[in-house]
Amino acid sequence: MKLFFSILALCCFNASFAQPQNYQEIVKRIQSKIKCCAVPIAASSSKKVANISINIDGSTTFSYSDKSPDYNFNLFQLYKEEQSKTGIDTILKGRVIQFSETEQRARLIKFATADDAAEVYEAFLQLINIGKAENKMFSDLNFKQTIDVINTRLSKWTEKPNLVRLTAEENGNILLTNGKHRFNFNLFELISSSSERNEGIEIRPCDPLEHAPSSWMYFNSYAKSLAFIRFTCLTPEAELDIIKGAFIHLKSLCKKVTYYNKSSDG
Repeated sequence: MKLFFSILALCCFNASFAQPQNYQEIVKRIQSKIKCCAVPIAASSSKKVANISINIDGSTTFSYSDKSPDYNFNLFQLYKEEQSKTGIDTILKGRVIQFSETEQRARLIKFATADDAAEVYEAFLQLINIGKAENKMFSDLNFKQTIDVINTRLSKWTEKPNLVRLTAEENGNILLTNGKHRFNFNLFELISSSSERNEGIEIRPCDPLEHAPSSWMYFNSYAKSLAFIRFTCLTPEAELDIIKGAFIHLKSLCKKVTYYNKSSDG
């Protein structure tokens, strides 16, 4: 039975292996287009969307050109008037992309031309289609299967001979071990950085020009790193995204435990 679940989970992941890689390419194309071609919504203002981050789970952050705080929402959880809709539309002669969070509230990105907006709009639709497949893939995995998938990926991509292995409990407690390190933390301790909504898990793909190049995954609480995993430089960014997505799904299957101190009367 254990072998059956592991094979089933791995087949789900391998079948869609190319999707996360395409996802990253599309995100980078959107980011490039926003940096070059986004303009202020109002002619009387200099405020515009200056950058964007979009994670594989759909969590999205708008960063602005002025001192406005970043704005977070989920690309896969937008308000839809009908089931067939996406929650994204183009308005104002096609130059503005509208993201509907609720029936009354929306976020906007305005572009210099309608052609620029159309290109980015199509890219967002591609991300949503990929995201639906990704979310379905993870939703089919239970707690045990998710751990098996992570450990299979870790055994393939972490550096030998110190391969990393995950042990997890359903309260969110995590133990990462290899030949040199043991990291203990809880998934509910993970906090997104102020600059990027990343669920507290940060990916750093390999730069081959670095001394002793490697890929990294950090598990962060505010500015503090609770743990890290070191991968070989050959690890595709798509694989890092799969592992990160599996950790996020694992957290969704955990139950946070709160401990209360009982006070006693003297």
